[in-house]
Order: sequence, then C-alpha cells, then structure tokens
Amino acid sequence: MPNISTPEPTTRILHIFKTSSIHSVGTFLNKLLLLSLVPLYSHLLPASDTGLIGLMDTAEQFLIAFLILGQGQAFVWQFKQEPDREALTRLLSTSMWFMVLISTVAIGVLVLFSIRTAPLILNTAHPLQGLAFVWLMVSLFLRNLQSLSVNYLRADRKALSLEIANLIGTTLFVGFNFVLLYWFHTGVSAIFVTRLLLLLPVLVVAGWLARPYLQFCWDSGVLRKMLRYGFPITLTAMAYPILNFADRYMITALIDPSGNLNGIYEISYKFGMIPSMVLVGPFLQAWQPALYDKADDANRNEVYRRMLLYITFAGATLWLGLSVMRTELLQLFSTPAYYSGSAIIPWVAASNVFYGLGWIVVAGLAVQSKTVFMGVWTALAALINILLNFWWLPIWGIMGAAYATTTAFVFIFIGFAVYSKTKLTISFPYVRWFLLCAIAWMGYAIVDKIIAIPNLFFSIILKALFCLPVIFLMAYVVGLRRLQDLQTIFKQK
Repeated sequence: MPNISTPEPTTRILHIFKTSSIHSVGTFLNKLLLLSLVPLYSHLLPASDTGLIGLMDTAEQFLIAFLILGQGQAFVWQFKQEPDREALTRLLSTSMWFMVLISTVAIGVLVLFSIRTAPLILNTAHPLQGLAFVWLMVSLFLRNLQSLSVNYLRADRKALSLEIANLIGTTLFVGFNFVLLYWFHTGVSAIFVTRLLLLLPVLVVAGWLARPYLQFCWDSGVLRKMLRYGFPITLTAMAYPILNFADRYMITALIDPSGNLNGIYEISYKFGMIPSMVLVGPFLQAWQPALYDKADDANRNEVYRRMLLYITFAGATLWLGLSVMRTELLQLFSTPAYYSGSAIIPWVAASNVFYGLGWIVVAGLAVQSKTVFMGVWTALAALINILLNFWWLPIWGIMGAAYATTTAFVFIFIGFAVYSKTKLTISFPYVRWFLLCAIAWMGYAIVDKIIAIPNLFFSIILKALFCLPVIFLMAYVVGLRRLQDLQTIFKQK
C-alpha cells in the first residue's frame, strides 16, 4: 500500500540512499554478469554481429518507449494517490489490460507490414535481419508487461524482490549465452532467444505479489488521469533511446555500412554506461517513486538541494575513474580490434551523469504535474543530437557521435535547471556544483596527461593513487570534511 507519511529531510534521504543501495548492488551484480559477455562476444562474434545486437537493443528501447505512452512514471504517480485496496485493484488491472491491448495492436501492425518495417527498424544488411526482427517482436511484447511489473515493485517499495528477480534473469541469460556460444558454437542467433530470459523472472515475481489486485476490470477514469499525466512523458521516453542509441543507426548509414565501427562503438559505449548502471539507474529507481510521497514541501526542497551535491560527487568520482582508466578497461575485457573506441568512454559517461542530475533539478516540476516542458525539451535535445550526428560523424567518426550525445544531455540539464528556477522556489547550490565538475575535469586532464605506462598493472595502480587527492578535494567541496551530513543521514532511524 502507498506510504503517506511525512518524513524529515534526513529520513527521506536515508530511505532514498537505502533503496538506491539495494538497486545499486543488484544492478552492479547484473551488469558485472553482463560485462562477462564482452570478452565472449568480442572473441567469438564478428563486429557485425555485435552491431546487430546493439541495433536490436536500440530498436527495443525506442519502441517500448512508444508502447508505454509515459505510463511507467504515471503509474508510480497514481499508485501513490490510491488510498485503499479497491482503488489499487482498479489501477493495476486497468494498467495491465491497457498494456496488453496496446502491445497486441502495435506489434500486430509491425508484423503485418514486416516486409517494410523490418528493414526500417533494423537498418542493416546483416543476413539474419529477418530472424532478429521476429524475436525482437516477441521480446517487445514481454518487455511491455515487464515494465509494468518493474514499476509496481518500485512503487510498492519491493526493491529487494525486484533485484533478486533481475539477477535470476541475468544469470540465466549469461549462462545460456556461454553454453550456446562457447560450447555449441550456435552463433548470434542464440542470443535472440536467450534475451527473453532477462524478462521472465520479474514478470513471475511481480505477478505473484500483485495477484490479489489483478482482476478482469477496467476503469476509464483512472486511465484518463494516467494518460493525461504520462502523455507528455512519452516524448521524454521516446527521446532517451534516440539520445543513447540513434547514433548506431547513423554510424551505419553515414560512415560504415559494414557494421564494424558500430561494433567497436558498442563495446566502448557499454563501459561509458557504467555510471548509469551502478549510480544513475539505481538512484532514479529510488528517487522517482520517492518524489510522489505525500511529504512536506519545505522538506522536499532541502532534499533536492542536498541530493544534487551528493549525486554529483558520486557521479564525478565514477566518471574520473572510468575516464583515466578507459584504455586499461578495454585491454582487460576486449581484444585489440576494439581499443580504438576507448576515447568515447569519458564523453558517454559524462552524458549519463548529466541525465541523473537533470532528474534532480526537474523533480519539483514532476511533483506538480508540469510534465509538458520536460517532454518537449527532451524531444528538442533528441533532434539536436540527430542533427549534430549528421554534422559531426563525417568529420570525427565515432567521436562525433560521442560529442553529440554529451552535448544533448548537457542541453537537457541546463534547460531543466533554468526552467525549474523560473517556476519553483528552490535555490540549488550551483556554485559548489560547478566547482565539483571543474575539479573532476582538471583531475582527469592532469592524470591522463602525466601517466602513460605500458605495464597494465602498474598503470592501474598509479592512476588510482593519483585520483585519490582529486576525490578528497571534491569531498571537501561537498562538505563531507565535517562528516555532519553523512552522520546525520546514516544515524537517523
């Protein structure tokens, strides 16, 4: 049932940190398992096959954003408003049948016109394009239902159940990949099928926990409210896959039809996504449901201000480590054919950190249901990203795609920050925030310039040691020198 208490700022931050920690550990273990696939894919699959997998992921992310119609966040928002079991039954049942209806109609149309839609969605000359499209449609149907399952578990504060289910799915996926690719040499087609294993455990767990609320019923009033809140977010949800993945299509279309550069870009991009995996994603899973708890507005503002500094510090620390050790990461987890993509890692990692920070400065607008600006501005950023890719890819190659991605996410953050300042009475500590960013960037530039050791082990050790003073300086700027914030947060019950 929804929690309608009114906690103090430190109590709310404690809850967000605890929930984020559960999601972070779960995400880290999941991504660590998935990271083991990088050497498997890079050794056993050609770059064109890796590129096809990337295109499937891109297509699924974009299409699922369209199918959900912004109902993920709208569901969490509505869940927090429902006071009793009967209302929750109407909400969950209506959401489930709506998802089934939308998925069936949309996927049916895509399959009916597959002669035209398959080449459009999977823009590649790969010989397995048709088979990949079939399994993508199956995955898409399950993914839509899984998204509702995830949002139910998040909204009902069942973070541990969600992460255990995710971990089971990832373990099955990775295990079958190793068996089929390494022992049976089945090739990339096996991955099309095993992708479904990622989805099934969450569906089973959420279905079991939500079974008292699932009935054959439909509440048009609830659906209208959710659509009204969520429809502008559809623009945001559709824009983010464009921001993160559209460059794969454009690399293939503009500079390398063979897909080899796409494979190189895809492997390095995975390392650039680490801040999203271990920090931003887990944080947002806890942050977004917490936004809609019925708490005192004065407390909200204090939470927003402090969280901006805390997440910036954590994100800058992660970004610094990834950036200075980008070549070492590729040497450890891939082959020389992929080393040339290392330069994109700092840019992709920065864009992911800015994504998370944007959700902090815009949080007040989401609470007040002012979601139209969020959708329009993010869609504009996606358009800018596409235009910059057209401009920069022929000039700088895959680095142009990385520059375009980072520029677009910084654009989103600045727009969210400026608009929030005009609409809300929240004074964010932007001076200290900017100083944190500057220290991290200068630390990266210095460490990256002065340390160039061919020995992999000593290079990692020295770079880690040189990063420590930078991290301590950032902690000083945040205010952790007194440890008052952390003591207050972690000692409160």
